[in-house]
Amino acid sequence: MQKEQKCAPVLIPTLCRYTHLKRCLESLKSNSLAKDTPLYIALDYPFEESHWEGYHAINEFLAGLNGFAGITIIRRSENYGAVKNTDEARNMIFEKYDRIIVSEDDNEFAPNFLEYINEGLDRFEDKKEVFAVCGYNYPAGMPRDYTVNHFYTGMFSAWGYGMWRDRFDQLQMNYSIDYVKSILNNFKNVRKLNSHAEMLLLHSLNMIRRNHLTGDTVICLKLITENLYCVFPAVSKVRNHGYDGSGVHCGIDEGYNTQAIDDKKTFKYDETDIRENKNINLLIKHAVALPFRVKIKSFLLYLFYRINLIKLLKYL
Repeated sequence: MQKEQKCAPVLIPTLCRYTHLKRCLESLKSNSLAKDTPLYIALDYPFEESHWEGYHAINEFLAGLNGFAGITIIRRSENYGAVKNTDEARNMIFEKYDRIIVSEDDNEFAPNFLEYINEGLDRFEDKKEVFAVCGYNYPAGMPRDYTVNHFYTGMFSAWGYGMWRDRFDQLQMNYSIDYVKSILNNFKNVRKLNSHAEMLLLHSLNMIRRNHLTGDTVICLKLITENLYCVFPAVSKVRNHGYDGSGVHCGIDEGYNTQAIDDKKTFKYDETDIRENKNINLLIKHAVALPFRVKIKSFLLYLFYRINLIKLLKYL
């Protein structure tokens, strides 16, 4: 990527996970484009006594942080929670920029992460079928005959991604429980979701049951049913450390902490058509497959949903 091209600002929401954030920022700082990248840290306010030690450690660490084009610390005076903290910071950034890179604080980046994301944001800006540029890749492997250094899929990963403001605005137009219901009311849509990942149906039904949206799933619904794509790297640019029990939504799975990521310092996109590779989609589907009993649960939930009895399964 040429130096004169603009770098998207990076937003990292955090609260008290000092070790995670330190590793995240130090790996990001090792990228050659870090010095040209505006960095925003949205530091939420503690709501439990156990948060204060990590919160103070983060404050001390941020006081000496350098290596970026500019560092803006957004400190909350009361606890916002993860969603509100992220949403308000992202909206503030979009008032100034037409693109953004968002990461959770438990990610570790490859040295070419920023180059991969920024070049992707420039390369695909006018390709409206491309919704976002994701830095993570599932530990699913790649087909032996696939030699391109990136691919396109209807899946989405929030573990380090770049997005344009106009795509985010499109998402907001569909961001509702009614939108999720409209997707599931068409069986052809359900088949398309299951062709990518069985968990999408279960997650969609859970959103309806709890009347609570999860952004990752809503994005996947939009992508798959509207034939839109995210760009993924063939070799992951991100390793996630959130499965150590410290995350809000993750349990414990040490396998994520050891996932291999790219060690190259630079990245240049190979030329390829924008279309999905069925073999890659199949590998991803198998990598995130549900256990058999959970598949049965998902089927029953959908059956009851279609006959308007889903509330009876709230304890299933």
